[in-house]
Amino acid sequence: METDTSIDVATQPGRLTLFSLFVANYALWPTTMVVTLLLLDIAETFNTPTGIMGQVQTLSSILAVACALIMGVLTVRFKSKTLLLAGLAFIVISAAGCFLSVNFTMMFVSYALSGFGVAVALPMTITMIAELYPVERRTGVIGLTGSGGMVSYMIGAPLVSYVAGIGGWRMAFLWYVIPVTTASLLLVLKGLPAPASASGNPEKRMGLLDGFRGVASNRSALACLGATAFMMGSWQFLSLYSISFYRVRFQISTGLASLVILGMSLCATISSLTAARVMNKLGRKRTCVLSSIICTVFIVAFPVIPDLWLSMAARFVSGLVGPLAYTISSSLALELIPEFRGVMMSLNSAAFNTGVALGSALGGALLLSFSYETVGVVLGSFMIVPALIYQFKIIYPGTE
Repeated sequence: METDTSIDVATQPGRLTLFSLFVANYALWPTTMVVTLLLLDIAETFNTPTGIMGQVQTLSSILAVACALIMGVLTVRFKSKTLLLAGLAFIVISAAGCFLSVNFTMMFVSYALSGFGVAVALPMTITMIAELYPVERRTGVIGLTGSGGMVSYMIGAPLVSYVAGIGGWRMAFLWYVIPVTTASLLLVLKGLPAPASASGNPEKRMGLLDGFRGVASNRSALACLGATAFMMGSWQFLSLYSISFYRVRFQISTGLASLVILGMSLCATISSLTAARVMNKLGRKRTCVLSSIICTVFIVAFPVIPDLWLSMAARFVSGLVGPLAYTISSSLALELIPEFRGVMMSLNSAAFNTGVALGSALGGALLLSFSYETVGVVLGSFMIVPALIYQFKIIYPGTE
């Protein structure tokens, strides 16, 4: 299979391109981070069980899946920067709605809009990397700009903990999330280069359904999407329920919980920034397989470890190795069908959010009936599927 080696000659990276894409990724996650850190407090406000309150992520992800499928059509008609700006605008609206929520239903719907915004914006940040950078730089740039999401947790968690300690969870949205997401929208508007003419992109001249047919006919592309879905389903125990686990099981404070998020984010940032180097040393296939297997072991292990600090250490290991597979898989998705990269990344976003919806819904249901340990075993086992897919079902462009 031939690897895409070209970039759009009509649009080149500017001085603020990398920083703008980094900040765009940063702005995708403050809303999710607030809900993750303060899920117990939000549930208490609306007199709702934690397992039910966690379903705000399920609705958000279901809406995001629907949006991502629509995005497969929109990418054929609209430019990547336009769609990225639209996604960030939805995230700003979502944050404002969460702040103003007066009941569970309003919170449910407002938070769901953030999933819609992420489903629009996230694939466009990666698509723009393919439009602006040559193939040999893409994994590194994806890792660098994608680390903005982890840095968002590193910086935001202590700030949100502090602000919430003063004014409650609503003030976290008002004083942190809304200003940050609004600022990112303005920076992307100014900092990213103007898109090239749509007529210069072959994808823009194709029929609305040609991209879907192209992806559906490529077995490696479909396998890559499946791996992403199972990976994200597994990670929901890490990203959505693990903080509540520590707060309930070990009675840690919100402040210490914010430091746990900071540590987790630091591990994920290191992983994203080093993904290209690890891939070059071990090979793309081996890196994805090994990181998936190691992540499985430690996701299953950390909730059953009785000591707080050893449990956190196991959680940090899973956070360190897991993002390796996702970063490399995202760069792989760009290369598998270069003529349909916008559609492919939109479908990758759909797979991403399908996994999030599955993991958050199943995790919440198991939590209501069983325990955190059960959730860890079930969702942790999901990571075996990506390992098998990377090993047996994907034909990698170029040579390992």
